Amino acid sequence: MAIFLVWELSDLTQVGSGFSVNTGATPELVHVVDEDAFLENTDSTQTLETAQTLNGSSYATNSAVFVEDSYVMRPAGGPTDGSQDFTIFLLHVGGDWVGAASTAPLVEGASYTYVGSANTNPSVAYADLHVCFQAGT
Repeated sequence: MAIFLVWELSDLTQVGSGFSVNTGATPELVHVVDEDAFLENTDSTQTLETAQTLNGSSYATNSAVFVEDSYVMRPAGGPTDGSQDFTIFLLHVGGDWVGAASTAPLVEGASYTYVGSANTNPSVAYADLHVCFQAGT
């Protein structure tokens, strides 16, 4: 089983060539059952461990989970040397785009700028996705 944070689509607002995390937004912990260590675009073995509501829709246990696209981002105004760059992955559950998982923590109220390197067939190790078990971190 893998556990990672997802910022729901309704918690993100497009801003220019990037997005901001809405004030008051909190990410959801998503629990995925998978036969390997990677969240991928076309792996039918990736499913929700338990029923969950994401982005206002309810999904049953065993609903398919996959990532559709990935983008390299950085904090708005951050250094251009790549030291703060990270990748977000657009997450689909049951065929619906529900939000984004990230390789770095996203901050409520912060804005992020698109850097590039979009991938339409992404794969990411679950160990590389951000997860948090303590409030405020």
